[in-house]
Amino acid sequence: MTMKGLITSKILLGQATSTYRSPIARIWVLWSSFGAAHLYIAGCNAVEQQGSGVGSIRILNIHGNKIRETLQHIDPTIHSIAYSIADSPCFPATGALGLVQLRELGQNQTQITWKGYADSVVPGAEEPVKQQLATLYNDWIKKARINLEKVA
Repeated sequence: MTMKGLITSKILLGQATSTYRSPIARIWVLWSSFGAAHLYIAGCNAVEQQGSGVGSIRILNIHGNKIRETLQHIDPTIHSIAYSIADSPCFPATGALGLVQLRELGQNQTQITWKGYADSVVPGAEEPVKQQLATLYNDWIKKARINLEKVA
């Protein structure tokens, strides 16, 4: 399925955009490694991956909570991935989808945009969820930057 098809009729709940001082190919290696989420998700101390490619599942252990995500889309030609997040009583939204898109800005500049979508949100929870996701995405982008700089 295309990225556009995945987000049709979904509600945009949050996003973060930043720029890395590194070539897109180097940044893509990290973000396309679905099972390496511990390298960019703050608080994630373990990832269990089942399968590979579209349809593969990763179970993140974040502060003792297990979050199940399924890779829905990956396209190395446009440097994008999308993953669905299993519904959870701890999260006030259903049909959640995360989308990461990289864009080359120059030889050593790569823009990352991370967006979160859902089919529905518990009434009154939309604004707090938007703020929470923007904070989380920015924190996770920063963690990735730290790990990328370690191996530079």
